Amino acid sequence: MGSTSSEPVNPQRPQLNSPKNINDERRRKFPKWNNLRKKLSRGKSMFRTFDHGKMLRELTQTWSYQEIVALVDHYRSLMEIKDSISQMNLTRPHVQPLKKDMLDLLQKGMCSDVTLIFNGVKFPAHKSILSSRCTYFQELFLQWDNESSTEIPVNIPVDGISVEMFSTLLQYLYTGDFPAQTSGLDSLDMLMELGEEFGTPNVLEQDLKGLLYNADHADVLLVFQGLQPPDIKENTSLTETSFEVPCHKAILCARSPFFKSLLLKQDLNFSTSKDSGCIRLVLDERVFPRQYARVVLQCMYTDSFDLSSVVKWSSEEKKGCGLGTHNLLTMAEIAMEVYEVAKFIEFDVLAQGCEDVLQEELSPSSLLGIMEWSEQPHGSVWVSRQAQQYLQDEFLTVAQSDAFHKLPKEYLVNVLQSDYVQACEHDVLLSVIRWGESQVAKKMQSMPDTIQDGKRTVKRRDIINKALKKELAGVINNVRIQHVLPLHSDLLESAIDRRLIDRGMPLDIGEGSFYPSCPWMRRRHDKDFVKPRYFLPYYEEAKRILQEYKDTELRLLKQRMLRLGQSIPDTLYMVSETKDKRRGSGYPKDSSRSVTNLGYCSGRRSCSNDLGLYCRSRRSNSLSQAERLFSRSRAQRDFGLPDVASEVLFQDDEESTSSSDISRFDKSMPGPTTRNPVCSSASLPLAVAHVPDVASSLSPSPTLSE
Repeated sequence: MGSTSSEPVNPQRPQLNSPKNINDERRRKFPKWNNLRKKLSRGKSMFRTFDHGKMLRELTQTWSYQEIVALVDHYRSLMEIKDSISQMNLTRPHVQPLKKDMLDLLQKGMCSDVTLIFNGVKFPAHKSILSSRCTYFQELFLQWDNESSTEIPVNIPVDGISVEMFSTLLQYLYTGDFPAQTSGLDSLDMLMELGEEFGTPNVLEQDLKGLLYNADHADVLLVFQGLQPPDIKENTSLTETSFEVPCHKAILCARSPFFKSLLLKQDLNFSTSKDSGCIRLVLDERVFPRQYARVVLQCMYTDSFDLSSVVKWSSEEKKGCGLGTHNLLTMAEIAMEVYEVAKFIEFDVLAQGCEDVLQEELSPSSLLGIMEWSEQPHGSVWVSRQAQQYLQDEFLTVAQSDAFHKLPKEYLVNVLQSDYVQACEHDVLLSVIRWGESQVAKKMQSMPDTIQDGKRTVKRRDIINKALKKELAGVINNVRIQHVLPLHSDLLESAIDRRLIDRGMPLDIGEGSFYPSCPWMRRRHDKDFVKPRYFLPYYEEAKRILQEYKDTELRLLKQRMLRLGQSIPDTLYMVSETKDKRRGSGYPKDSSRSVTNLGYCSGRRSCSNDLGLYCRSRRSNSLSQAERLFSRSRAQRDFGLPDVASEVLFQDDEESTSSSDISRFDKSMPGPTTRNPVCSSASLPLAVAHVPDVASSLSPSPTLSE
């Protein structure tokens, strides 16, 4: 009776409906899958920040100077090629701006609704454009509004206006610029009078924008008839009505070849509005949605547009799927649809503007959608090139995002085949493995821990590795394993252990020039060489290493030249300013009748020895006081002389190169001509003047005339 206390909670009782128990059961059933999911959740943390400069410096520490130069030249060539490719990818066909289209409209007289007569010359024009640009023509057209004639005479109350000047004035009103050639409107006084009479117009784009929004002299109505979806009842709030936008036939024909061919066809009978008499041009909203009408017309009238004002729901809601949700299109999706409308009406200015918007909207989250759209037949080839360039430049940023796991295999292979991926090969290999694991995880979630393969039981881990290798086939081959840094990477060893990479691949990474196959340097007859990618941190560090090599070589060269310069004797005194004195007594008068004189050769040899003594004496005299004191103390130390003897030697050293050496040098001068008298210490410059004669007379075969 009282034993009902055990009823409230029984810890041994299974709770099948508890989410916690269900999760625990899944963990026990699929432990390997949970581990794989944990690895994927912390995938971003595996991208460590490496010191790329340090790794490249460790790689090249045993390289020679020539190998460093070759690596820098390789990176420099790839950088120049990359810049050329980037400039080529930015090229697009030239489009005519608004001013050029307006000038063609005036010169061709297309869609003109009035003819101006000035001095007997007719000028086809357009009331809407001239009225928005000039108050004089606005008042003139109001005066002739009740007349049925389209020809209106123009009388300008300014003296000296010719037909050429009037044509220039119309061109200015249509384009906002005066022609480059001389128009006659160069006088300041005449321009001031014209400004007082006609008024000063605003900027062309501002006046045309006012013309669009005011709808003055509008002659065309763009009609957008709402399509009632079959899945939605008529009484719902999503019922759409027709929508009309007034515009001008001349502007449409000048800017769009589509509207030009449509409005100028003679065999088409358009319906007109009963109230305004404008042509009603009905457009299909499946091709030209009404949300983009203002954007397209604004670009036609002003050459500018703003997509931020467009608000458009996704196509799913418009079909009636999910009325409770509010899925607004992103800026990139709106730009895609406006681009398709611009290409349909052949309006290239707006199409290129949408391409610029898509380029600015490139991000890791929008990259996949833009790439898939650009590959479609209605997409943009230019945007596709910019998306691929973005993926190459921001590969590491995209690889760390969730959108990278959704990247199709062909897109990944395409970017890995490029030489300009801005990521080190270690991060490229890691990204590829993470991408493969995410693809395998989608297929292996429901697989049990062990699988019976015939009589053999296969572990789920082995199945995952086999599936991963199969998934990465054709992808991991584009990873340049030879250039993975740091050396002996754990990631590389793990990939080899998992058999994602064959051991037969060359893994002898960067051992210097003495290594038989350095994968960073192309060797002769090396057919399997794969060049390194252009990675900017590696290039910058390679340039710094090369500059350090150059600085070291320059310092060594300076030190070597300094030591070599101290041992070179000073022989500048042997240079003479006058070359005529060199033809002295030592040279024969007639070289055709000369014989060798052995006495003369021996005299020249002794003269050369005396010249060496003279050079040494000159060098000793040029020593400073400190050097002389050093030499005196050295003589005293080496020979054990007293201080008095060293002072006597010092006095003798000061009186060197006196008359004894110079006279002995001068007396040894042979030759038939008269020699100069013996020089004293006061006549030292005269003795120096004779030194070039002796030096120049030293020849391999001295001769004398008979």
